[in-house]
Amino acid sequence: MGVFRPGPNQFACIFSDITERKLVELELQESRRRFAALLAHLPGMAYRCRIDAAGTMDFVSEGSLALTGYAPRDLVGPHAMPFQDVVAPAYRDMVRQERERAVAARRRFEGEYQIVTRGGETKWVWEQGEAVYDAQGTAVALEGFLSDVTARKRAEADHDRLIRAIEQSGEMIEITDATGKILYVNPAFTAVTGYERADALGRRPELLRSGQHDAAFYRELNATLAAGRVWEGQLVDRRKDGTLFTVQTSISPVRDVSGRIVNFVAVSRDITHELRDQEEKDLLKDQLGQAQKMESIGRLAGGVAHDFNNMLQAILGYAEMALDRVPPGAALRDDLLEIQKAAQRSAALTRQLQIFARKQKAVPKVLDLNQAVEGMFSMLKRLIGEDIELVWRPGADLGTVRIDPSQLDQIVANLCVNARDAIGQSGHVILETRSATIDRFGKDLHGGIAPGDYMLLAVSDDGAGMTPEVQQHLFEPFFTTKQLGRGTGLGLSTVYGIVQQNHGGIQVYSEPGRGTTFKIYLPRHSESADVPVAESAETPASRGNETILLVEDEESILHATRRMLESLGYRVLVANSPTGALQLALDAADRLPLFKDGAERIDLLITDVIMPEMTGVELTGHLHHRFPGLRRLFMSGYTANLISMQGVRTSQADFIQKPFSRLALARKVREILDRAEPPQSA
Repeated sequence: MGVFRPGPNQFACIFSDITERKLVELELQESRRRFAALLAHLPGMAYRCRIDAAGTMDFVSEGSLALTGYAPRDLVGPHAMPFQDVVAPAYRDMVRQERERAVAARRRFEGEYQIVTRGGETKWVWEQGEAVYDAQGTAVALEGFLSDVTARKRAEADHDRLIRAIEQSGEMIEITDATGKILYVNPAFTAVTGYERADALGRRPELLRSGQHDAAFYRELNATLAAGRVWEGQLVDRRKDGTLFTVQTSISPVRDVSGRIVNFVAVSRDITHELRDQEEKDLLKDQLGQAQKMESIGRLAGGVAHDFNNMLQAILGYAEMALDRVPPGAALRDDLLEIQKAAQRSAALTRQLQIFARKQKAVPKVLDLNQAVEGMFSMLKRLIGEDIELVWRPGADLGTVRIDPSQLDQIVANLCVNARDAIGQSGHVILETRSATIDRFGKDLHGGIAPGDYMLLAVSDDGAGMTPEVQQHLFEPFFTTKQLGRGTGLGLSTVYGIVQQNHGGIQVYSEPGRGTTFKIYLPRHSESADVPVAESAETPASRGNETILLVEDEESILHATRRMLESLGYRVLVANSPTGALQLALDAADRLPLFKDGAERIDLLITDVIMPEMTGVELTGHLHHRFPGLRRLFMSGYTANLISMQGVRTSQADFIQKPFSRLALARKVREILDRAEPPQSA
């Protein structure tokens, strides 16, 4: 084949078909455009970096600006900011080491770490990439992608916190599906109920039902939840061991995005101890209110007793002196004896008032409870009558109690009289004793006694019983259900006062038509019972001829006591006030060799304790200051504790309680005057 050689003015052209190549180039350009557009719109950052010490970036997608705050031009090139500086310092070594291990193992690398943006914000990113190798298999670059996972990481952190909070919560938490099947319980559920998680999963909340709520209660609960509302209330449930407990519960429906109920969440708090504590607080509050009411009425009773004692002192004094002048057998003598008996019964009523006020002087002794009750049987049988059977059930090995014997007599007598009146025609009164231990305050225990060992004295009857309304007022003074004239309303208030005074408590059980039981709790005493000491048969001299200064602000008592003393042979100087007594003593000093040896002298001061102007103790102090040898005798109708507040110890021989008889006064005066040395202070 010949070769074409162009001549002058000629040229040769060769045409090739490059359509396919041009199409490939255009397709490649379009592909690159689409890839660039895709990278530009991806919510993340694609990159290519060299494998060198600085990790120089050759390419960074436009997403870097939104992710890091740095534009591609800030990160690409040998003089740009190294990307490792964007990685949070705490994660830089971890990221570098993970990439090196992946390259060495010829695998992809993947991980999550924190970066610090240009604005200083901390973000979590997820990175995935791999190495690019040349023809010789040498890694020459890294290519990868980073996406922002901050929202997911925060959600996971929130979820973890929620799970930890639920797991560590002190409240019981149950999650069920829409049918009520338990899907989750937290550890508090196990701690309270005793059911392990494996025991509860797949079961229904009915496993805790105690039987304390009726079907209507659960119908209302289920209807509330079915309506998509939250149910709140208290539930009494049963633990795995069978014991009951009370929870405050809130059950809430959980809805999906379409609004359909898919779960229920129950949050419960065990309030068993709180309810018990509140119950005890309410009980103590009620007891405090009762005690304050009793204290107020007690103060009133003490004041009434004082005024009553003053009147009785005059009545008894004049009646006793009148009896001395009326011969035996005279009709007037019988009348005077009736007056004396009535006054003595009134004095006993006054003592009941003072005992109720818990301020009556008491002389406690250590008693064998069984022996003390048995010693009253003859009197009790006469008291309740022949138609009522008295049953005695003594406990064995009881020990002793410490109480004034007369107070114990009053307790038993008052309760037996009440039992007799409740029975009416015929029936039974049962007395029994036994040991008892109180471990906590009880709802029906009047007095609020401390836990400990006690002796129990119970008096029961099969009479009419009492309504709850009557029992609410049972121990209030002057409250009675008996007919007019058949009761004073002081019997049970007296019992209450005695029991309180001896640190005991009372329980009452009664229902209409089913009788009544009173249980008296008295503290057990560790000592042996006191052995009674016989009184001396010797009668002290009860008359004299000494001079006595009598001070009393009540005129009737002043004159009656003066007459009593004069009838005993004493010379009496009287004053109706402390200042009058001081003036009388000073005036008498001019006429008599006062308080000195001689035929005439003032030998004894008898004074009321509480008077206007000054007390008897203050009067005694003034007189002792001037006349150191003066002997004195205090008298009062007030209760023992009020007298002790005035500095007078009522247990000493220089005090006499109103109302007193002439014989008691004679013995007391003679005892003081016959002492070898007079007392020097009150």
